[in-house]
Amino acid sequence: MGAAYSRRSRGAREVARSFAKMPRASVLLAPMLAVGLAQEGITTPLPRLAPRASAPVYNFLSATFGDHMVLQAAPMSAMIFGHTVAGQQVTTTFNGTSYTTVADEDGVWRQQLPPTAASLTPYELTFESSFEHNLTATLRDVVFGDVFICGGQSNMAYAVGGATNSSEELAKADNYGQIRQFVVGTGTSSDIPLEDLQTVQDPWHVSSKDSVAGDSAVCFFFVSSVTSALRSTNNLATSASP
Repeated sequence: MGAAYSRRSRGAREVARSFAKMPRASVLLAPMLAVGLAQEGITTPLPRLAPRASAPVYNFLSATFGDHMVLQAAPMSAMIFGHTVAGQQVTTTFNGTSYTTVADEDGVWRQQLPPTAASLTPYELTFESSFEHNLTATLRDVVFGDVFICGGQSNMAYAVGGATNSSEELAKADNYGQIRQFVVGTGTSSDIPLEDLQTVQDPWHVSSKDSVAGDSAVCFFFVSSVTSALRSTNNLATSASP
């Protein structure tokens, strides 16, 4: 078993090193996890709407989002979305400015944010629907940086805690507090396309020795390598993988 761990850990590191050579704006397709820059806090439960005709649940603010998350930084414009009653107005307040959008015929609302520079500055966003039940939601400690999507099968799911010298690797995680992760997991299956996540294995969290043991080793080693490289050039990195 030890040999198997060693081989898989070395493989994870080799993949991570190869991807670390990609340009800053590159996206890695792998299991869903995300990394970013933030401080620890308490995750706020998201308001949920009643299920539609069949089983899926639709959230006023998509379950993709959460406290401590990373949104893609400039020059891109981050997009926030969720569900309410068709035709209802949704107001988003961000960085002292309010933006308004209207839900489409399917009840989906989308709000594009202005391009925001990558930094460790934590932002708070609030959302309010004109629907009679006055749906509201808040995102706290949100930072902007680079977001990477990691997806795959068993190799991508192989956790940091199972890597060779895992105790040393976990101790290093305290040096990467700007990396934030989010794991979708495999708790949902459906014969039809779903408009929102129905399950989340691990909500957005700040990387530390206590939080990354169950996260993807390939994804974490890749992002930590990118972060170290950008630090050496006085840049700032944020990453995420579900």
